Amino acid sequence: YLDRDGGGGGGDNCELGKMISVQHAERVVNLLDSTCNVIYGGKHHDIQERFVAPTIVEANADSTIMKEEIFGPLLAIVTVPNLDAGIQFVNTHFTSKG
Repeated sequence: YLDRDGGGGGGDNCELGKMISVQHAERVVNLLDSTCNVIYGGKHHDIQERFVAPTIVEANADSTIMKEEIFGPLLAIVTVPNLDAGIQFVNTHFTSKG
């Protein structure tokens, strides 16, 4: 579950699984800390328990969070001026991983 503050804290009622390791939880939280604008969440992390709260961030195209696979409960949003710019952004910045 989530609360209105973007947490839930990983308590008994939380249905979000833990990160694979403490090191990975630290990496994800460090990425969040380096992100300019947290829109939702970004609080209530417990690295030792491997819990990272779901978080939505505004990012730019050159940020690490947009270039690497994160494997965490993060959603990065890039603002574009219109649909055509959005299509161009996707076509020039993302490639198939498979």
